[in-house]
Amino acid sequence: MTAAVEENFRYRRRFPRRQFYFSIGVLSQGRYDVVPGIEIGEGGLLLDSNRVLKVGSQVVLNFFIPQKGFVGVTGQIAHVTGANAEKKVKEFAYGIKFSNLAFENKRMIRDYIAELKSNETTGESLVN
Repeated sequence: MTAAVEENFRYRRRFPRRQFYFSIGVLSQGRYDVVPGIEIGEGGLLLDSNRVLKVGSQVVLNFFIPQKGFVGVTGQIAHVTGANAEKKVKEFAYGIKFSNLAFENKRMIRDYIAELKSNETTGESLVN
């Protein structure tokens, strides 16, 4: 992303985010995959996948927040980046907006973000 695009994303976010490099189970179109996460916030998460998913499609997500607990939630694909044929990139980064996050799960995510480690950054400081 260019600095201008990153700056725009920085101000669009409603919730802070934290790096989330853990496995996420994704059920979409009758197929279940386990994919790596990138970051998480109360409003949704970003994950990597080599599957092609359409923006607007519904997914069911399952993941574990370290020292907190297990989360199961539905969501909607909000945006996708990656998969550039010219650069031979086959992975996609999907932004997923949570649809029905239970209060206790929201609290677990909020607590996880609040425990930000000194070597991590939130989505609030994406611009280099």
